Amino acid sequence: KFSGIALWMIVLQNNTQAKRYKKGKYRIKLWNIRQLIIPSVTALKEAGVILRHKNTIPFWDIVFKDDGVLEIPQIMIYEESESIFANLMAFELRDLDQRLYKITSYIAFMDSLVNTASDVAHLREQGIIACAGPSDEQVANLFNRLGKGVIVPFDQ
Repeated sequence: KFSGIALWMIVLQNNTQAKRYKKGKYRIKLWNIRQLIIPSVTALKEAGVILRHKNTIPFWDIVFKDDGVLEIPQIMIYEESESIFANLMAFELRDLDQRLYKITSYIAFMDSLVNTASDVAHLREQGIIACAGPSDEQVANLFNRLGKGVIVPFDQ
C-alpha cells in the first residue's frame, strides 16, 4: 500500500503553499511551478509508488494519481540524445518571453528521478525508457549531466 509520506510530489508555491490539481489526479505541469520535490525511482518504489508507462504523446505529459501511480510516457534514448536535449534546452532558453520550458523541465524531472543505473533499469522494465544503444549507466549519467545546475525560469 502506498505510504504517501512526502511522495505525493508536492507542488510548492513560494515554498509554503501546496497546489493540488484535479481531484483524483495530480497533473504535474512542470513549467508552471516554483519548486517540485521529486524523490528518486528507488525511493518512490520503497514508498509503494507504482511507476507505469503512459501511452500518450508528448513525453512530458506526466500524471501522478491519488492511488500512488506515477504515469510517464515512453522516451527513446539514443547515443545522440544528450546533444539533442542540450540543444533543445538552449533553444528553449533563447526566448525568455516564451516561458514554456518543457524539455528543460522534463530533464530536471528525470534528473530527480534517476540517480543510478538501477533507477534507469526499473524505468526501462516499465517501458518508460527505451534505449537504442546506451547502457543504463550511460542513460543515468546523461540525465544527471544535463540536469546538473538546471534552474527552470518561472514567472514571478
